[in-house]
Amino acid sequence: MGTRHFRPGRDGTIAIPFVITWTLCLITLKYSRPKWDASLLFLVTAIAGNIVGGATAEPTQPVPAVDFTVHNTMWIPGHIHFMMATFTLGAFFAILYYVFPDLIGKKIYSQGLANFHFIGWTVGMGALEAAFKIQGMMGLVRREIAWPQLYEPWFQMAMIGAWLAAISVVSFAVNLLMTWRFGEPMPPRLVPRWVTAGLALEAQARINEGTFDPDHVYSRIAYPVGLQALSTTEADSPAKSLSVEKIHQSFFGKMIQGFTSAFGIERPKGQAIETNSEQ
Repeated sequence: MGTRHFRPGRDGTIAIPFVITWTLCLITLKYSRPKWDASLLFLVTAIAGNIVGGATAEPTQPVPAVDFTVHNTMWIPGHIHFMMATFTLGAFFAILYYVFPDLIGKKIYSQGLANFHFIGWTVGMGALEAAFKIQGMMGLVRREIAWPQLYEPWFQMAMIGAWLAAISVVSFAVNLLMTWRFGEPMPPRLVPRWVTAGLALEAQARINEGTFDPDHVYSRIAYPVGLQALSTTEADSPAKSLSVEKIHQSFFGKMIQGFTSAFGIERPKGQAIETNSEQ
């Protein structure tokens, strides 16, 4: 990868959506005070890995001195491991810890094993990636079968980090297996967890903006108001009746009205929509 391959417009197009997404995620975490578990820890670490990995990739190439130093060195594998191990696999672990209990209907067997997995993977991969980056700045060419003794301590550091990450993955597999076999059953949910979390997130945003109206029905699905209540509140309370007027006042109601007006579709007038109060 040389400077001739650098495309500022292309990389800016890729980076801007990520910056906006991560900024919104981190601002939401700052004001919501959620319950910290392995899933959320992996998610935040994945965001950090994406930021560090992206910042040490393409932006370094327009600088001739930096590009000449790290070109085709171990700096490149360091960048790849940041993006694939810390970011991509870290996000995968976060999603799996969140979704797997709902898929099998059982709680995670051991939060301790989950936390060990997070610590081992993060510290291990961090050591490996740091060693690769240092070797790259020292000029070690990648894809070599032999190297000077100068680089050996950093290879030892990378090896230790890789073994720590591998052991943490074993604990992850054991935890999932034990969850499947011996996990405590979860109470059944009529509404998927991600739907409830999404509605609570929207309510939290309205609270932060000062636009939340407790008398306004935003959804026919019962959900906790704000993320602080999400970890202790289940969607088991009866939903309120929803009138046509309140539907039309919502964002999605206005979108539907816009489409119907644009295509000339007449919407039949109806009475209040009653939701099922049996959860």
